[in-house]
Amino acid sequence: LTMSVPLPALGATTKVCFVVTSDCSIATLSPLPYFTGTVTYPSGYPIVSESITSAAMNVGMPTLTVGSVSLNKTAALGASNTSAISINNSGYGKIDNIKVTITRPSSFVLDSILVKNSGNTLVYQQLTPTATTVVGANTIREYTLSGAALSPDNALISGETIRIYDSYTMPTGCATYNSQYQVEYLCAGGNTVCDKPITITDRTILGGGT
Repeated sequence: LTMSVPLPALGATTKVCFVVTSDCSIATLSPLPYFTGTVTYPSGYPIVSESITSAAMNVGMPTLTVGSVSLNKTAALGASNTSAISINNSGYGKIDNIKVTITRPSSFVLDSILVKNSGNTLVYQQLTPTATTVVGANTIREYTLSGAALSPDNALISGETIRIYDSYTMPTGCATYNSQYQVEYLCAGGNTVCDKPITITDRTILGGGT
């Protein structure tokens, strides 16, 4: 990048600005990038040239990592149960809006959905579905996490983790049931960014014993 800037008057300051835009291919950056440059002055100026180095710049994209905290269980018929997943921002840049879609058999009776901090010591928010759809034998519930549901600073910044605790009453029929969590983060305006949704499966085996 080369820029020609008019020489300022004596004692005056000229500011040079430009915008750096990241793209979705940047997931991790180590170390963070910075700019170096050289300022060359016109002939006859007391200073021939000088070098500049900018501060480090965080231009990377957020990256979601979704893990199992409490999934894939064998349980008793009609019992209460809680499944849990963790959501971590392992990239750069903050996340302001996360969409979680939970697909469960309709025979599972939802009790509550809680968002907690990574240590399971603070409840950030109890969630209410933004949309509920029944497809075949399954119920699909969509949740939007933003503001206080993400953290006290209203965002999931680099390195932060939240947990979602999904409590429900299980059916009374012996079977193996598969449920799914789909997690994606949204940019301003509610449009999904270029990262594809992450899907994790919760397998529950119900039996009545002997």
